[in-house]
Amino acid sequence: MQQFSGRAAAPGLAQGSVVWFAETACGKTPQGTPAQELEKFRLAREDCTLRQAQLYQAAREQAGEEAAAIFELHGMLLQEDLEEYVRPYIEQGKPAAEAARLGMREVGALFAALDDDYMRQRSEDMAELGEELAAAIEGGAAPTLSRPAILAAQQLFPGQAVSLPKGLLLGVVLQKGGAQSHMAILARSMGIPLIFCPEAGPDWHGRTALLNGGTGGIVLDPDEARQAAYAQSARALARQTALLESYRGKPTQTANGQSVALLANIGGMADLPALQISDAEGVGLLRSEFLYLESPNWPTENAQYAAYCAALRALPGKPVTLRTFDLGADKTAPYMHLPACANPEMGCRGLRFGLQNPHLLKTQLRAALRAAACGPLGIMFPMVCTPDELDKALTLLEECRAELAAEGTAFGKASVGCMVETPAAVLYAAELARRCAFLSIGTNDLHQYTFASEREGEVLYAAADPALLRLVGMTVQAAHAQGCRVNVCGQLAADPAATRALLALGVDGLSVPPGQVLAMRRHIADITV
Repeated sequence: MQQFSGRAAAPGLAQGSVVWFAETACGKTPQGTPAQELEKFRLAREDCTLRQAQLYQAAREQAGEEAAAIFELHGMLLQEDLEEYVRPYIEQGKPAAEAARLGMREVGALFAALDDDYMRQRSEDMAELGEELAAAIEGGAAPTLSRPAILAAQQLFPGQAVSLPKGLLLGVVLQKGGAQSHMAILARSMGIPLIFCPEAGPDWHGRTALLNGGTGGIVLDPDEARQAAYAQSARALARQTALLESYRGKPTQTANGQSVALLANIGGMADLPALQISDAEGVGLLRSEFLYLESPNWPTENAQYAAYCAALRALPGKPVTLRTFDLGADKTAPYMHLPACANPEMGCRGLRFGLQNPHLLKTQLRAALRAAACGPLGIMFPMVCTPDELDKALTLLEECRAELAAEGTAFGKASVGCMVETPAAVLYAAELARRCAFLSIGTNDLHQYTFASEREGEVLYAAADPALLRLVGMTVQAAHAQGCRVNVCGQLAADPAATRALLALGVDGLSVPPGQVLAMRRHIADITV
């Protein structure tokens, strides 16, 4: 018996025989001239684009509409000008397949250099796209299963997983990958345990394995005692899952009947599969930075419109709150050429950046207003400190409405709100609420600016410190006096230890990660306020 500790990526338990998949290239054609290799790349991109459309349909059947968004996103990325990253390598004498890998890794390196963990994970997606292009050029074996099994490999792409016969894939162990990769997201949507374990190898083939996708634990050749323990864990997990599932579709209420809106935070298209199965009552925070940080240039109005409509389709008829770009500080990309700032958290970020670059903000606002015709979209401005800043943003929004109307372009009536992330915004809460349909308290930044304590540094003050809770209470009281609702969307919203206090202060909604929605609904049902 052997035991391994891998990185958990998709929860669940699996027991079965391991099938090792070793991908080998077939080598379709010998290397040609640079012009011929460039043509190979162009044809491969066309093939991959067509395949993404086919995989989209397969994913819809196996994992749901929003899991298919992964392939929709890949199709969109393939429409970008990827050739500019690939051509230089071909001109250096590289074959098309290698040039595709290197070019996509170059794009991925731009993401990997960012401070934001979510965006660093996107670098793996670009490497994945490079491998898909290379496979289309070279040809290669695809994984196959003839019986239920655990698939182990160096790496596996979502398209390969979706192509396997439904019901035969019990679990997956991969040498390489990350918890925010598309493969991990798809595995979670399909309910397939996934673990990343560098020790996995061909010698695992044919051996019996136990997987715990929640802890990352792997047991090869388990003895009878370990198999009995696994069976007991499987029964306990089934009971826990059934308990949480019993809250699906139910209203979110405390034990004494106080209702609260239970919403989800999402960071981009890659989160849509998890959102779709979360049973959230809406999206309390759609972070739009992903569009800017995942793009080699400023995203167009049409690209943004498509992304926002996709988020609305994930939860048909339910509200989606879009936060306008909170760029600056740790959220920047090379093409932005933002000036250096000694203290970026205190510098030009959030709405400040938008007001200094109104053409960029108006492009986003036009896309958002157009998307509001697809469903109930809210527009929320970040890092608002004064009513004057909000008034300037609202003026730009009105200009966009007038422009779209003059053009005859369809748009919807989006509700408008702003973030409360600084003590100044708390003190101005009544004035801000008078101009808004809702306020959303970002407790991460509010905590940082209240205690002059770095978010990522040493933790000096409790997340639910009484001083912070007083600021929350002041905001709620001032907003409710103006008929304006208040949500909380920071980490405090998902902290069970703080839930009772937030609800007692009168918070109207909590926005949490999609995977915590059902657990939070159950927790709230046991609270009396």
